[in-house]
Amino acid sequence: MLAFNAAAAEMTGYISDAKCAKADVAKAESDAHAGCAAGCAKKGSALVFVSAGKVYTVDDQSKIAEHVGHKVTVTGK
Repeated sequence: MLAFNAAAAEMTGYISDAKCAKADVAKAESDAHAGCAAGCAKKGSALVFVSAGKVYTVDDQSKIAEHVGHKVTVTGK
């Protein structure tokens, strides 16, 4: 997994769970995975940001918890 640290960059992807993202990144990066991601997150799996086939860790889990399974755009500074 990679840490997101881009200077003034925007990336679009999905908030998913680390367990599924590690097992099948393509599955984790889809609308169809939203229910599974939410279920795994409730079981304690860490949340991650998945974009273009890459998985990025997120330090502040509370900022993305309400977006599990959603397609989002993040902006780096």
